Amino acid sequence: MIALAAIVAGIIAIFGVSAGSLAFRDLALLDAQQATEQAALGAAGRASFAAASGSTDAELDAIAQDEAATLATANVSRSTVRSVTAVRTSSPTELVRVEVALVADYSGLAGTGSLTARSTAVVLRSGP
Repeated sequence: MIALAAIVAGIIAIFGVSAGSLAFRDLALLDAQQATEQAALGAAGRASFAAASGSTDAELDAIAQDEAATLATANVSRSTVRSVTAVRTSSPTELVRVEVALVADYSGLAGTGSLTARSTAVVLRSGP
């Protein structure tokens, strides 16, 4: 991460604040996307275990939302999480599908802004 910060500082020094702002936004977006992917995977995993145990749809929705919010908030390092939304569905071929949307605000040397990252994770049904 120190190397990435040095790259951003170098971009700002060479190309100005405008290019540095774009580089910083890209880093914040990459960080948020990675956190969103981890949140979707974790939420789908927990919800699938609960689904296999016979939990109700309302319980599965709450589990997915809670796990997604916890993981996304814990894994975002370059931004401040404004909201995390997890939508859980299922189908005849999918035990659990969780779609996570993360809205975050970032600020730093090159300015401030807001970004949205989305990710989906699926646990397929096994068997014939």
